[in-house]
Amino acid sequence: MYAWLVFSILSASFYSILLHSYPGNEKFNVFKLNFFASVVWMIVLFFFNQCKLYLNKEIILFGVAYGVAQTLFALFKAKAMNAGSVSVTTLIGNAS
Repeated sequence: MYAWLVFSILSASFYSILLHSYPGNEKFNVFKLNFFASVVWMIVLFFFNQCKLYLNKEIILFGVAYGVAQTLFALFKAKAMNAGSVSVTTLIGNAS
């Protein structure tokens, strides 16, 4: 179980590094990166779920709650990036 936690934190940290080094000269570059990262995560999670898709109302409920939390984190992180340094914000987001 700790291996998955370490894998998740390392992946989130790698994504954060990739996001900050990604060229932001086009308007939708960040959205493209988020889309491809989400697709990769869906494939990884599908693989680790033994290539089975199982949904019930609890999974959907917690998935929506997690999605809202991640969306709010991305919004607040973007606002923090406009205000200045985000090292503490990045640490909190990667550890969550």
